Amino acid sequence: MGFGLLWPRRRTVAGAATLAAVVAVTAAWSYALLRRTPDWHPWLGPVVVVGGLVTAGMVLRAAYLPGRVVAGAAVRRALAGPAAYAQETVASPRSGVIVTAGPAVASGAGLMRTATSRGKQQPGREVVLMHSSPPPSAELVALLKADAASYRWPAATLTSLNAAVYQLATRTPVMAIGGFNGTDPAPTLEQFQQYVARKQIHYFVDGGGMGNGSPQGGSDAAQRIVEWVKTTFTARTVGTAEVYDLTAPA
Repeated sequence: MGFGLLWPRRRTVAGAATLAAVVAVTAAWSYALLRRTPDWHPWLGPVVVVGGLVTAGMVLRAAYLPGRVVAGAAVRRALAGPAAYAQETVASPRSGVIVTAGPAVASGAGLMRTATSRGKQQPGREVVLMHSSPPPSAELVALLKADAASYRWPAATLTSLNAAVYQLATRTPVMAIGGFNGTDPAPTLEQFQQYVARKQIHYFVDGGGMGNGSPQGGSDAAQRIVEWVKTTFTARTVGTAEVYDLTAPA
């Protein structure tokens, strides 16, 4: 969008200078990102940054060069890094609830990566997202899907990261207690108890992922719900998960 706004002004000093700066900064930032994976196509970073700087020089002289040639070169340099990341993402098998773009880096990937400095972990930084529950067993999937149509939520669990694991496996709605990472005060214990009393939730699943079985760090509402479930209902082990039947109090 910015390129489209600036391109008609390429014959002005301010327009040409701004366009050239944008191309140069984009190439430099692409190079910085590509250097985080130095063993993955090591030639690509230098090509992008050198080509970007050459193209930035062409943009400065855009008033005297063929417009289509300059515009095409600028777009190609700007999209070279993202295009390579997209190709790597499409070509590599991915699974799970957090699919990341581009090649894997040594320190992790995406939202599960800790704060890093040139590949080394920095002490004192907190990881917001640890991991989700492991893939549910066939036995657990069958349990959650059985009679699922009779409930608004066949299952509930802590965090949407964990809920997504069960939703993808069972294709049924799963309540995410505490929202994205367990810190939202929704639902409250009173609301959750009302859902249970109305038989709108069948099971609570403690799958061993982030937050499950260890609600510390989550919202007070989530902690109270977990404590109430564990003191009111009986757990049974299904695969690797602890499951509480919310329709059958202990």
